[in-house]
Amino acid sequence: IRRFFIPIRDLSAKYTVMQSAFAGAERVFQLLDEKLTVESPTDPQPMAHLGGDLSLRNVSFAYKGEPGDEDWVLRDINLEVKKGEKVALVGPTGSGKTTILKLLNRLYDVQHGEVCFGGADVRKLDLLELRRRFAVVLQDVYLFTGSIMDNLKLSDGVDEARVLEAAEVVQANSFVERLPEGYDTQVKELGGNFSAGERQLLAFARALALDPDILVLDEATSNVDSETEARLQSALDV
Repeated sequence: IRRFFIPIRDLSAKYTVMQSAFAGAERVFQLLDEKLTVESPTDPQPMAHLGGDLSLRNVSFAYKGEPGDEDWVLRDINLEVKKGEKVALVGPTGSGKTTILKLLNRLYDVQHGEVCFGGADVRKLDLLELRRRFAVVLQDVYLFTGSIMDNLKLSDGVDEARVLEAAEVVQANSFVERLPEGYDTQVKELGGNFSAGERQLLAFARALALDPDILVLDEATSNVDSETEARLQSALDV
């Protein structure tokens, strides 16, 4: 009886795994079949002569809803940020602060109004070139598999000297250099071998190494202590 039952039980377990795999494959193919809604224009406007000013002009945006029945997250927003300025967006949860940040580097397109970089509508600019002007540090930091140095040198245009300088500015070097392998230390899945504060410091170093025109912080100091936060604020003035 046991010899008869065990194969049947194993077959049932394999069927469960197969059903789970089919469900996962379905989601993957749905994502692959998703049509791109945000693309570079065929004849993008040159960005070399554009300044670093940002502006939102009568911007309205909704994630959901059909035309005429939108569930507006932002409605008729106007905002001007001059080059060199530091601007803080303050408001309750769900008021659209993160949404505004996503619109700046065109992760989404607005339904009404314009988002402008250097006076030009971002929809008229090359998408890759636009996003190269930004560095973003989020509350939830994502670290990739590889070494610490690989994570800090995400762009081909960033050399090792620049990475080391950025790590020193945000004082991430203080804990990295204590590791047996230093910057060659391998990052485990999702940065599991580092604390939340250490991941946040690495994210700041990664952003500063890019030397971006625009640095976007979305509750980026939520996982660090007040002393480290003060150090980061002073580092951003450098």
